[in-house]
Amino acid sequence: MFRRAFRPVTGGLWIASGIIIAAATDHGAAPLGITIAVGVLSLVIDISPMWWCLLAGVAGALLA
Repeated sequence: MFRRAFRPVTGGLWIASGIIIAAATDHGAAPLGITIAVGVLSLVIDISPMWWCLLAGVAGALLA
């Protein structure tokens, strides 16, 4: 119950930090697309943030 109550707060912090990091580092269409995809999917699919970071890193390495 306690964990479920903090889901909106966690989602908001992820979105806010994603916007700040994207503004500082995303200078092309591919990195921006990866950032948006990970942000949206992380709100829909409940897995550890570590996996999202790993998947985004792999996608970025493959596209670079």
